[in-house]
Amino acid sequence: MRWLAMEGVETTGTVTRKLKFVRGRYQIKYEYYDSFGNRYYRTSFVSRETYNHLEVGSPVKVVYLPNQPSVSGLLSDVEDACRAPDRKT
Repeated sequence: MRWLAMEGVETTGTVTRKLKFVRGRYQIKYEYYDSFGNRYYRTSFVSRETYNHLEVGSPVKVVYLPNQPSVSGLLSDVEDACRAPDRKT
């Protein structure tokens, strides 16, 4: 996520599907286009609040790497990762 925060390009994607799993896990599938018009599909686990707020067809802010546009994340996840303290193992 840090690379997305440092080098990512922001675009608007569209929610294409919503999935609810056992034990309170929520996922959305989204599509977005890079600056050359190529379409990409990705998935992201989201909070219940985000899941309930979004509908299929809703716009979502996406960040992708310009040199590897298939690598992406939701802007909110990228921002959250930047705020999180570094984890040392």
